[in-house]
Amino acid sequence: ALKAATEDGYRLDDIVHYYQIRAGLNGGTLASALAMAEQGSGGELYNPNVLIPDRKWPRGPLPSMRPRYEPVLKRWAGPFVMGPVNTAVVRRSAYLRGDEQPFIYEERQLFGDSVKGHLEAQAAKLALTAFAAITGNPVGRQLAKRFGPQPGQGPDAEKRKENFYKGRLIGRSEDQARVMVTMEAQGDPGNETTITFASEIAMLLAAGQQKDVTGFTSPSIAFPEILIERLKEAGMSFQVEKLSTSS
Repeated sequence: ALKAATEDGYRLDDIVHYYQIRAGLNGGTLASALAMAEQGSGGELYNPNVLIPDRKWPRGPLPSMRPRYEPVLKRWAGPFVMGPVNTAVVRRSAYLRGDEQPFIYEERQLFGDSVKGHLEAQAAKLALTAFAAITGNPVGRQLAKRFGPQPGQGPDAEKRKENFYKGRLIGRSEDQARVMVTMEAQGDPGNETTITFASEIAMLLAAGQQKDVTGFTSPSIAFPEILIERLKEAGMSFQVEKLSTSS
C-alpha cells in the first residue's frame, strides 16, 4: 500500500486492515494470554508504542472496540483479537523507517452489511470484553485453564485445511480511500499461514537475504520485497487495487 502511494505521489495517513478468518484456538495461544494476565503485563498489548524506545515519537490512538461501517467494503467491522499485537509491530516498522509522521494503523474483523453485521460486530466487542474480564481475575483464569484447550491441543488436520484467512487493507489519504491490498491464504491462520510466515523468514535469514539491518527489526524492514515473492510462491495471493478518491 505504501509503495502504491509513493508511486502515485501521495501519502497515506490512515490504514485499516480488515480480516475475514475461519480459525481454531490453540491451547498454547490461550496459555500465553493467561500467563501475560497473571504477570500483569496484558495491558501493555494495548499500548501502540510499546515497541518504540523514543518516548517523543508520535503516539498512536488506542485500539477502538466500537463497531464501524466501512463504506468501501459496504460492511460492518468489529475489534480483531490480534489487532493490538500486530499494530505494535507495524508501528515498530514505521519507527525503523524513520517516519516522522507515521500513518494511523488499525486492524478490525469484518462482518455483514446489514443489521445482522452490526450485531455481529457488537457481539465481537462483547466477546473480547468478556475474555478480558475472565483472564483479569484468578478464578476466571483457573476456569479457562480447566475448560479451555490445553497446550499442544488445537484444530485437527481436516479443520486446519478448511480454515482460511482473507485480509483487505484500505489506505486513505486526507480521508479519501486511495488503495486496497487484498491478501488471501487457504489453511488455518494460526497453524498454517503463520507457520508459513515463520518458515519463509527463517529460510531467508539462513540464506543471508535480509537487508543491512541489525537488532530488533521486523519482516517489512528486513525483507521489504523478497518476502512477498516467497509468500506468493508458497501459495498466498496479493492484489493491489487503486480506488477512486470518491470512495
